[in-house]
Formats: sequence, structure tokens, C-alpha cells
Amino acid sequence: MKKLLLLGALVPAASACAAPPAKKAPVKTTPTAARTTAPVPVAVVPTTLQKLPNGVTFVARPDKWAPRVAISLVINVGAAAETTETAGWRRLLVNAMLRGAPQGYGVEGTSGIEAAESLARAAEKLGGSLGATVGDDFVEIFVTGDSRSAPQLLDLALAFWQKPRLSDDDIKAARERTQSQLDADDLDTASKTQAALRGQLFRDARGELSAYGLPELGTEASLANLTDQKLRELHATRLAGARLTVAATGDFDANALRERLAALPSGTRGEAAAPFFAPPKSASPALIVRELPIPAAWIFVSYPLVGNTHPDAPALRVLASALGDSRQARLPARLLKNQPMGASPAAISVAAQFIPRRYAGELTVFAQTSPQSVERVKNALLDEIRKLRDTPLPAAELQAAKTYARGSWSVERQNLRERAFQTALAPALGNPLDALWPARIQAVTSADVQRVAKKYLGAYAVALVMPGE
Repeated sequence: MKKLLLLGALVPAASACAAPPAKKAPVKTTPTAARTTAPVPVAVVPTTLQKLPNGVTFVARPDKWAPRVAISLVINVGAAAETTETAGWRRLLVNAMLRGAPQGYGVEGTSGIEAAESLARAAEKLGGSLGATVGDDFVEIFVTGDSRSAPQLLDLALAFWQKPRLSDDDIKAARERTQSQLDADDLDTASKTQAALRGQLFRDARGELSAYGLPELGTEASLANLTDQKLRELHATRLAGARLTVAATGDFDANALRERLAALPSGTRGEAAAPFFAPPKSASPALIVRELPIPAAWIFVSYPLVGNTHPDAPALRVLASALGDSRQARLPARLLKNQPMGASPAAISVAAQFIPRRYAGELTVFAQTSPQSVERVKNALLDEIRKLRDTPLPAAELQAAKTYARGSWSVERQNLRERAFQTALAPALGNPLDALWPARIQAVTSADVQRVAKKYLGAYAVALVMPGE
């Protein structure tokens, strides 16, 4: 890694025979604590967003502090592109793609570990690494590396997206990995239960699972339905031609990256229609009861929310922060702290989770407790929700919630790779001004929080996980 060497002006050393300096009047000094130092001006290059003629969105976020670059390709293929018959195809496909280098970068005839290593070596030759993630609304491919290799790193990411190897062995290995992930999920109480709750919240007009309600990894039936040929067709028709948003952060030549993106073929094939979610019935909340061989009980309460581009999204984020994001929030204060003298806490753990998505968000509050305290803790969760609807947040509590929400936003953008991802994700999901989010959070009032609590925290689904055989 190159080091930045700062050189000051050279000052000739004093001669041994030089005349002594003339006496000067004493100079008044300011106590250290009272001194002020003028800030050193730093050149700030603004973030730019361009929609290229071929439909690609390019966001440049320069940062010249180190000779490193991170590039994120966010591909607009989300859960809305899956059905009950094809649930899990995006994760299965990406698992297969990660098995080997794309066409033109790998060693022909390699398979298994050697193939995976050839992909890693292709990125390492450019001083970096390549990876991929699958989210509710996107598939992301990212590369990081040396600034001098930024154009080549982008070429590698584009080749990985459009020309993966996808051999029979790649897909077979991906199936085995996906199956092991399914088995691991069966043992994860929280993720399994939240998936069941999403299955209650996100259904279409016919009552069938839709988009976010579908199992993320798929089912035994859907994975069996995804033949090797079907998976390759989905890549060609859905992934390779989908709408693309690219963000680069760090030290790079924006013109060189833009030229490569502008050369891509036009078209936005494979974009799925926006899903419709039937609202849950508020009069009779969906109840899921499961028994597992676990020592404690779990309670989950989930509320469907609007998408992340809705004007109410900032107020909902502050609401979640006030409810259970930190140890100072309402739920921890009630269930973990404020107990009668000598009494043990009502819950072992408690939290609130706000999940923003493109078409619909989600708020889940959950607690772990003893089987004997389930009803008491469940009622406490619902009571704190009621209080948010009935009474405005006090000023100090509101400010604490906003500070926490703003801090979380900053933490998500601490390193170069995460900044690239978040910079690309915002316009990809319809939020071109991601940098304004902290200001939108700060503008939220107590009245806003109470209003969205009344508006959205009505219908819900609840899950109880009890110790059993």
C-alpha cells in the first residue's frame, strides 16, 4: 500500500558563527485552552449522480484520502421477481456465480475449490476483492481494490454480472450450500419466526405469499423446480438485463468508469411489477405458536409499514429508535430496568427492529422471557405501542431517539465498501438524495411520531415460541 508522505518547506540550519538574534519585546501568549486554530481547508468533491443514455445510473463519490476504491453494482432484481414456484432463485443463482471466475477471467476446466480460487485470484491481481449480496430489493456485486485498477475492477464486476461461468458443477455446489443454509435456518429461532411473520404480513389479494413474504432461501419444492436450465434462463432474462445502479467511492477517475458504463447495451429487461400486499385484518391479528426445544420463550409482534421512499419513513425510523433500539429506549427501560425492589427483570432481552424496503417496510418488536412471563411481556409490548399512539414523545426522549437514528445511519457508512453500497442503494430504490436522510430525521417532531404510530401501528401479527419437546 502506498504511503502518503507530507513534506514541509526546507529551512537552512543556523550557522554556528551567526550573530545572536536582536532582543524583541515580549509577546503576549494566549492560554492553551483559549487558543483557536483556523481549520485547514480541505477540498471537498461533491457527489454526482448521472443517468446515462443506456439507462445505467452512475453515482460518483470521490474521496482522495487513500489510493483505494470501492465500486458497488446494485441490480434491480428483488423479491418481487420471485414467485412461490421460483422462491430462492436469486440466492441460488448468486451462490452458483460465486463458484468460479466469469468468462475470460478463470482457468478453463477448473472446478470446485480451484474455480472459487480463480475468482479470488482475478480480483487479487487488481489489488482487491469481489463479492456479492442478495437483499429484499436487489442483488449487489461489489469490488474493492487499488485506485490504479479501478477501471479493471469495474470490468471484472460487469463480467461477473453478465457472463458468469454457471457450469453444472457450480450449480450443484450452490444447491448443496443452499440446502445447508436451509438446515441452519431451521435451528435459528429468531430468523425462522420472523420469516413466518413475514408470511402473514405480505400476501397478495388472493392470500398467497408475495415478494417479502416468500422464504428468502426458497423451499424444497421451489428449489427442485429450479432446474439448471431454468436457473440459466433466469440469469439471462432477469438478472443480466435488469436496471443497474453503480456507485464508486474513494480515489478513482470518474470519466474512465463512466465510459465503461456508457458502453453497456441499453435496456431494462426483467423488471418485475410492484407487488400488492393485502392489509392484515386488524380485528383478529394473525397468531403463530411454535414449540421448540429451547430454555426460554420468545414473543414477536410485527407491523407492516410503508416503503422507504414514503414521506413517513423518517418518522417511523425515529419511532422504532424510541421504542427499542437502545438501552435507554422504552421497551428496555420497562422490561429490563424499572422493576420493584429485589424483583428480577421481566424479560431476558428486548428490542425493536425497523426494516426499510422499497415497497413495504416492517417494524418488529421482540422479547425473550420465561414461559411464565409470556402474557405479561406480550401485554407490555402492546402497551408501549399504545402509548406511542396516545401520547406525544417528551422532548428529551425524542432527541435521544433522533440522535440514535442519525448515529446508526453514520455507522452504516463508516468504511469505503459500505459507503459505495449505500450510495448506490439509495437511488436504486428511489431515494436519490440519501445524504439528506440525517436532516430528514432531525426534522421529525413528536407530533410526527404520534401521527405515524396512529396511522400504521394498528394491524399486526404475533408469534409465540414456547419451550417444548
